[in-house]
Amino acid sequence: MKKDYSREVTLYCPVCGCSQFSCGDETWEGCPEDTVFTCVGCGRGFEKDDLIERNSEVISANVDEVVDEIAADFEKDLEKALRKAFE
Repeated sequence: MKKDYSREVTLYCPVCGCSQFSCGDETWEGCPEDTVFTCVGCGRGFEKDDLIERNSEVISANVDEVVDEIAADFEKDLEKALRKAFE
């Protein structure tokens, strides 16, 4: 199996659909939950938790893809191991 199944998920503004946000000098990983991210397209501001909640469908779809990928890789590895065991 692969060691890394990480993904970058693009979040979208629930108002205009833009995927670009500004938040000063903060990075997504290092910012507190109450940091306001401002949509570059419409200027609307969202707190980190709110933006995540409003993009829950996009996030869930990415999680489902990763789960499917892990399951497929596991199935391939198990099949290889069983073939090897019974050769």
